[in-house]
Amino acid sequence: PYHLPVHIYTVLRKDLSKPGHSPYILCREAGDIPKSSIELLVTFRSGEHKNFTLNHYLSVPPPRTLRLDIVKAMLQNQYPEEVNATEVEQIEFMPFVAGDTPVGRTTSGAHEEQPSAS
Repeated sequence: PYHLPVHIYTVLRKDLSKPGHSPYILCREAGDIPKSSIELLVTFRSGEHKNFTLNHYLSVPPPRTLRLDIVKAMLQNQYPEEVNATEVEQIEFMPFVAGDTPVGRTTSGAHEEQPSAS
């Protein structure tokens, strides 16, 4: 028997209010949102380190590694028994690996860094 192919469409919408060279956002109304996740290493105020997979990572507005309040809230929502957002000291966004080469490793603290006095 002949089966029709199943198509999943992701639609981008131009949004000139977005910074950067690619001012597009995923449009939930016009298409399917791709599944996305990223591995995080979270350091708590107690000094404990724990790995988590943050699901729906693309729903965090860019620049994603600077949206710590959103990321912490998502972690607390996805791991309510393990994460209290107010106890997160630092979030390390684990590298994307291309072959054996880590690409794009970023560390963000839970607090904004103060400008250095010069």
